[in-house]
Amino acid sequence: MNRFPSTNLLVVFILFCTSVGSASAQTPTPEQKKMVENQQLIQHLYQVANNQLIRKELEIVDDQLKELAEIMKSYQLKQSKIMMEYRKEIMEAQQAMAEGDNNRVAELGMMIQEKMGKHVAATMENLESVLLPHQLRRLRQLAKQQMLKYQSGYGDEFGIAYALADELELTDEQKEKLKEVIEEAREEYAKKLERLKKSTREKIMKALPKDKREKYAEIIGEPYDFDAGMRSVAKGMQERAKKAAEKARQKQGDRK
Repeated sequence: MNRFPSTNLLVVFILFCTSVGSASAQTPTPEQKKMVENQQLIQHLYQVANNQLIRKELEIVDDQLKELAEIMKSYQLKQSKIMMEYRKEIMEAQQAMAEGDNNRVAELGMMIQEKMGKHVAATMENLESVLLPHQLRRLRQLAKQQMLKYQSGYGDEFGIAYALADELELTDEQKEKLKEVIEEAREEYAKKLERLKKSTREKIMKALPKDKREKYAEIIGEPYDFDAGMRSVAKGMQERAKKAAEKARQKQGDRK
């Protein structure tokens, strides 16, 4: 089993390390939050390179695309070097997590965060020199949309408003009401979508001869909603993160 975090997870790993060692676990500082959001924005450049519709949305021209490719290449190389440079510290932090030594986890996380923060900041400066202000603003919005889908615990766009509850400065009562509305709306949407999927499948099946329909059913079996599975995984991860944060806060309180 590979215990070494991938480049895509490095910043999230740092954020977790630096948060578990404090009483305000899972409440990132403004600097940590900015770094995570900037890293998500940088990662979103992969979609700019591979998705023509996103390039059109951002109004990216060919010259910009070439420069962005160079920025991404440099970013990946530097991030890999950071991972190798701090391989020992990352492994030690993982061991400290297993042993419940949150203070050591936080200490190591802060050490890696300082290095990674400078790298992310330098990459953002390069991006700002290539993208126009309105392009960077829209890229940031797209990256945040994608990130908040999973931060909310719902795994889809319907939960974005709930993920922004603190940023929107909603009261506890407003948060609870919003959560109720989102869950009701998602359930209604899911039922309507399932009915639409069912009628669409039936229409398609009618286009096949009866014997071919039987063969199709034997090969494919009953339809399975893969999106529902992904949403369930995302929600499970969110619940585990909340439990881990609560456990860390309780340990910190016991030490005091």
